Amino acid sequence: MSILPPTTPSLNPQFQGLKDLFFHSTRIVGISLFHTLLLGPLASYAEVYFPGLAPVFFFYHLGPLWLFFQVPETRRLCLSIVEWIKTDAPCIGLLGDIWGEAGQVGTYLVARVLMRYISLSVLKSLLKIEFYALLLSGSLILLWIYLERAKQAIFTAALFIAVLIPGLSVLAILQIPSALIYAFAYLQVHLSILYRQLWAPFILCGGMRDQSHHPAYSYNPLPTTRSIRLLRLHPRRSLELHCTLETHTLGHPSIPAYDTISYHWGPSTPTHSILLHSQHTTTHLLVPTNCFKVLCDRASLFQSRVVWIDFICINQQDAQEKGVQIPLMREIYSRARRTVAWVGDSLEAKLADNMVKRMFIDNASTPTREAGMQSLVEANSGKRDKEAEALRDMLKQPYFFRVWMIQEIAVAESVDVRYGNAWLDWDMLASVCAVIGDPRRGNLAEAMIVFDQGRGRGWAQVSSLDRFRGEVQDGREVGLVHLLGEAGAFGATEKQDHVFSLVAISADKGQVDLFKTFGSAPAEVFAHTTRLSLEQDERLCALGFAGIGHERRVEGLPSWVPDYSCLPKTSPLQKTTNKRFYHASGSTKPEISIDVSLNTLSVRVLVIDQIAAASTHYLRRQPNENDASESYAAQRGPFQEEVESLSRRCAQPYQVGTSTQSRREATWRTLIGNCVHPMTMQDSLVYPAPESLANGDQAIKRLIDFESRIKGLDPSELQRERDTAVSLEEDLTLSSAYGAAEAACSQGRRFAVTEGGRMAMVPPGSMQGDLVVVILGAEMPFLLRKTESESMKLVGECYVHGLMDEEAMGLYDSATLTFT
Repeated sequence: MSILPPTTPSLNPQFQGLKDLFFHSTRIVGISLFHTLLLGPLASYAEVYFPGLAPVFFFYHLGPLWLFFQVPETRRLCLSIVEWIKTDAPCIGLLGDIWGEAGQVGTYLVARVLMRYISLSVLKSLLKIEFYALLLSGSLILLWIYLERAKQAIFTAALFIAVLIPGLSVLAILQIPSALIYAFAYLQVHLSILYRQLWAPFILCGGMRDQSHHPAYSYNPLPTTRSIRLLRLHPRRSLELHCTLETHTLGHPSIPAYDTISYHWGPSTPTHSILLHSQHTTTHLLVPTNCFKVLCDRASLFQSRVVWIDFICINQQDAQEKGVQIPLMREIYSRARRTVAWVGDSLEAKLADNMVKRMFIDNASTPTREAGMQSLVEANSGKRDKEAEALRDMLKQPYFFRVWMIQEIAVAESVDVRYGNAWLDWDMLASVCAVIGDPRRGNLAEAMIVFDQGRGRGWAQVSSLDRFRGEVQDGREVGLVHLLGEAGAFGATEKQDHVFSLVAISADKGQVDLFKTFGSAPAEVFAHTTRLSLEQDERLCALGFAGIGHERRVEGLPSWVPDYSCLPKTSPLQKTTNKRFYHASGSTKPEISIDVSLNTLSVRVLVIDQIAAASTHYLRRQPNENDASESYAAQRGPFQEEVESLSRRCAQPYQVGTSTQSRREATWRTLIGNCVHPMTMQDSLVYPAPESLANGDQAIKRLIDFESRIKGLDPSELQRERDTAVSLEEDLTLSSAYGAAEAACSQGRRFAVTEGGRMAMVPPGSMQGDLVVVILGAEMPFLLRKTESESMKLVGECYVHGLMDEEAMGLYDSATLTFT
């Protein structure tokens, strides 16, 4: 049964497949070698020493394009193309590429003439980034590569259409000298492009064909605990995927070079078939759609490729095997030749790629506020809207929000990002996202253009992935709780995967014990993880993520066990790095006891105060991008009003240990946790916060007012705001530092005052009457809530201004309390 649409003509009987093309390619190879090894160097030499000869070589490459349309066969072919387009055939996309390539070459030639009369900035806006770089090089010979691309796109489209037109001699077209592909390296590249672009609508059809005449594949047990499977993709000469599943020993010298595939599973229901060949039989295996798409993208026309992809190389129906293979994943990815990060499909992938390159170059060359204002003018005039939207769409892909990607990216020796038909450099993408996240590091206006109104958090996810990668590649020992806290914005289908995806890259002892819980319920896995952490960590960092004052989705969790699948939407106040910043309990050691059978935690604490009142508003960590009322600016007003009202309940001046502060100073220091967050003003956290941040909240207000004023202005009006934007540079620096510190402490927390007149930042679920305690060994104070029994519920950690530097030690008696 044919899988082609009913409107598709039958294949030309003279053309029996791509094998014929290779059989008749001897002359192509010869001419290609001639141009590559002789004519190319000769033309480059002439351009340097005899510039007048350069146009001769240039037009020599244009000539065959004209000759191509002078042969009767090709004239008939051109007329057939017109009729073929009317059928809405899949070649329209490639013909659009032809027009785009030819148009860019023409624009480039015009730009070479105009560059004597107009500024380069104008030309830069007209050309793709590679053509602009070519323009700056001044080389005419280098344009050959783009001429060849345009010619070959025309040739390959014509060849494909000729295949589908009965009576037209394909071999005659192949033997036309003007139709030869000149660049030897382009022979394989462009035939691969032809195959992929023209057959893209049908690429999934091969996996949807009924393969029931082949028996279903049955996994054999792996022989040893060091054994893994690798998938060999055979050259793809048909719509079906032909593969071989091989067993190898990880780390053995005989193992072939392989690529690991990092991708988002999507719907896990198997819907497509691949054919698996063994020595005597052919079987079929059903795989999900995204898995099949990845394999289609990685399969080559010309050679076999070896990959490791989790859905196929691990028997997903065998829990025991998964328990052995998942601990090996770190080594599997780190030993791979490279990791291909398959982000997803998109017809606008090239636009996103162009935007990344443009921002990278712009911010490297002109990271000034004035240049940033010019970018803002250009964006509002519509020059970059499509590219910016394409980049936004790319960074919204589910790939960047899955927790398994952390390990896969972090341990890989090399990462290549695949998005649609574009390849992106990981380091360049991460650099651009870092600029978006911290505009002081580059072009503020460019960052505002790409992610105006806070739309999307993909840039933050890329920055997080790159930070994990840096930690692992640098060999830094990072605890599991620290990794879990940093990965709070990533998701997983199975809740317990939040732990299993990260444990292999942590420095904690007890990894083997954790993997033994594979297949257990999330509550059991999370409790076991927390017990191991509390037994090893004298700072009790795990408690900073726990508490009923935050959202929790896993049922049956004790209050002292964090829900690692739904960590608090706040930055932890107690830093999980090795350096201490707060010292609420001084130098005391923890006194804890865990009852595994009852799931209780007993600790030694000082009961100090209780909550008198808390704000009803708080800053949300991730505003709803579709609701303008949820924007950061809209949230901040009501929150600040409540802060000012509640703070007036406290004494003036405010007592901090043996010293005093004004109530206003105590207020802004409370809102930022009295510290400057990492990656803002300093390379590491600064505590206590410097006096220079005192006016940070006012700087934020001025910038918000400026941003709301310029939105919707036309380019001429924006030009008049240039001086204002440049004058706000100091506000930008101050607000970036203060804003990041405020976000780290205030977002997701309520402002509160205690019965003792202390200011505090508390969990969103805090209530009047919650007890303020200091747990021996912990850096932060905590809130507890009484129950009907003698036990307590942990509400969560908090910041209490005036209790952070052991001010309470020696003033209160300790007691042992039990948390349930």
